[in-house]
Amino acid sequence: MVQAHDVHIGIQHGADCTCHKLDPICVTPVIVHDDCPGSGIPQQPREPAETVGRIAITWPSPRHEYAPLGAWEIQIHDLDADLPILTATGMRIAISADGWDSGGIYADLTLLVGEDGEPIPNDGNAAIDEDSGRVRTGAFRYAVTEMRTAGPAEAKS
Repeated sequence: MVQAHDVHIGIQHGADCTCHKLDPICVTPVIVHDDCPGSGIPQQPREPAETVGRIAITWPSPRHEYAPLGAWEIQIHDLDADLPILTATGMRIAISADGWDSGGIYADLTLLVGEDGEPIPNDGNAAIDEDSGRVRTGAFRYAVTEMRTAGPAEAKS
């Protein structure tokens, strides 16, 4: 019998950490054959999403060898408008090398939007959804044409 539990997975909190260590999660990639009974629904070709522009992503420098990069420190620059994008609330990287489209790296950005459903400028006003009372967002696909890593953070004294 399988039981479901909500757990928080993180990294070890130092030498005195009392958190329960997990065994490594291993995944074995396979080539899925059409006649495999466990393959489920075969993958269907999909049309690539329309891109709305080109961006450069600057990733923060690592703070600790086991810690994930800080999401709040990612810098996204709109190369077409030559402006930073400061209204992103989420980002999903899509690598399109599955044979169904032309290949490339794309970023699906969740951006604050105005009443018209279009991304707001950095100094604009986001629309509020009347039903939920939350700020409205929309997903927009950008072609990633540059990726960089920021230099090491300055040590604070």
